[in-house]
Amino acid sequence: MSPQDPVLLSGIEADLASRRCDGLRIDAEHFRAFSSQVQLNHADFFQKPRSVRLQAALDDLDGRLRSDKQAACEAIWVAYGPGSPLQLLRRG
Repeated sequence: MSPQDPVLLSGIEADLASRRCDGLRIDAEHFRAFSSQVQLNHADFFQKPRSVRLQAALDDLDGRLRSDKQAACEAIWVAYGPGSPLQLLRRG
């Protein structure tokens, strides 16, 4: 796993949740601050090739969203909602 994979995974997981989980949206202000802090931009998250391990982690999340969407969305909300260290998501 590359050193950036955990950081990329956080941003991509939050984005995926904002597209697949009802009522969850990216918290734009916090996402921009997070991206700036870790010195990554939109292309780093969404356009550059992903490592095999990062893609496997995202495939696993996709599978969890398909098999038990409610539980997967709740876990992502806990990880990235208000009160979490990153706070990349909001309700809306």
